Amino acid sequence: MSASGAFNAADPRRRVERHATELQSDLGTVRDISSAGMRIETQGKPPFKVGQSRLIRVHIPEGSLSVTGRAVWVQRLGLRKYQMGIEFVNISKKLSTALECVGRFGFLTGAGAAGDEVDNVCKPRAPLRVSVELPDYYSILGVRRGATVDEIRAAYRALARKLHPDVSEDPKGPEKFVEIQEAYSILKDNRRRRDYDMKMSA
Repeated sequence: MSASGAFNAADPRRRVERHATELQSDLGTVRDISSAGMRIETQGKPPFKVGQSRLIRVHIPEGSLSVTGRAVWVQRLGLRKYQMGIEFVNISKKLSTALECVGRFGFLTGAGAAGDEVDNVCKPRAPLRVSVELPDYYSILGVRRGATVDEIRAAYRALARKLHPDVSEDPKGPEKFVEIQEAYSILKDNRRRRDYDMKMSA
């Protein structure tokens, strides 16, 4: 099966055989990846929700491949164990070819030129690592990293009063309001905050 068929954004139940080398990410283990997207198994609730996008980097010896990924489904597997499907959006031909290599072999030496055949640019060399760019929730709320829950709550409430769509005249107000809600939901929960801090310091 080609890598392009390895990920099905619409169906979290679909399983496929993946390459032998599992890719590690700061969210968890990448179970399969292709030019279409990837499936990640996480310990703890995923830090972003269905519909939200994040910058994802696939690190290779020569540098990294950057792609925007949008969460399209989240499924609970058991106690504090989840998996999520991430769909890659707005990718170029060159990047698609490189991701195809990752999906087929778990290795990559170079992306090649646009239009190159996958077999001409995929050569095993070194294991890859995948990272997801997480927002700085402390900066979003304007608090220090060691802030107490009370300080976090107070900062959230002040920003919520200012940015609520019913009162804010800022054109980006609704977007900022969603960001502070997301930051607050992570930082007010001791377990999720601890998981987040570990990912940020990794």
